[in-house]
Amino acid sequence: MKINVNRDLVPVFVLVPVFVLFIFSSLAYAKPIETIEWEDLSDIRDVSEQGRTALSFEPENWKHAETGHFVFHFTDPGTAETFYRQAEETYRWVQSILDIREDQWHNKAHIYVFEDAATWKKFKRIEAPALETADAYTTGKELFIRRSPAWLGAGKVLGHELTHVLLYRFVEGRVPLVLNEGFAEFIGYKAAARAVDGNEYRVRILRLLAPEAYVPLEKFLVTQSYPAGDKTLFYRQSELFVRYLILTYGKEKFHDLLTETARGGDFRNILIKIYQLDFPSLENGFKRFALRK
Repeated sequence: MKINVNRDLVPVFVLVPVFVLFIFSSLAYAKPIETIEWEDLSDIRDVSEQGRTALSFEPENWKHAETGHFVFHFTDPGTAETFYRQAEETYRWVQSILDIREDQWHNKAHIYVFEDAATWKKFKRIEAPALETADAYTTGKELFIRRSPAWLGAGKVLGHELTHVLLYRFVEGRVPLVLNEGFAEFIGYKAAARAVDGNEYRVRILRLLAPEAYVPLEKFLVTQSYPAGDKTLFYRQSELFVRYLILTYGKEKFHDLLTETARGGDFRNILIKIYQLDFPSLENGFKRFALRK
């Protein structure tokens, strides 16, 4: 299965002081990145044709590093610092929430960090022409991402994108779009909360929905493709739905929901079976949680 995350990255809905705290927090947690020669990397054979295309642009400028579960390719160590530091932490978060006792994959996921906007555009023109406006996409085993100099919400965005890679790794099958994006946003906000010492599960830096913007679950859960135009409300409702399920009913049931829906079947019926609620009761509880009063 191949997952392409075709999306415009959504701005982080936090105040400027939060961004400032994130920057200083990042410095406090900084760990020097240890570069490795190409021939010394443990998973060179797992580099795909897309990965080799990425590395073909100014090949003398690419540097490499790796952790227990990731291999990083980058041109600027300062830019890659956030990725290097946060990747394993995000891995542990997702592993814990999904209660993964043993990782069945022994290969490492490759992350390609682009610094130059022109190079990023050239790469996408060759490998992902349909993703003209995207700042990141993943094939499941690899993540290609552009790190903008103005990207203040790095922790949140990286947490989101890494979660797509980890869902591909830990969940067999195709996770429904609402759960895939909602869980990625949930982990992204967990990363943002960490930067300001917020409660990692209950921090509410994401805005609630206006009642008139709410999409009934009957329609929302069967969403198969990203909405045209502004996607902000889609991501917001997806994240709130995942947050509601995890905080209200626990991570074990959410793991069961991911696993069963990824195998196929009717989303609504699986929800009712796992959460043992009739659909109107589930929706009413979610609306009380997600809508602005």
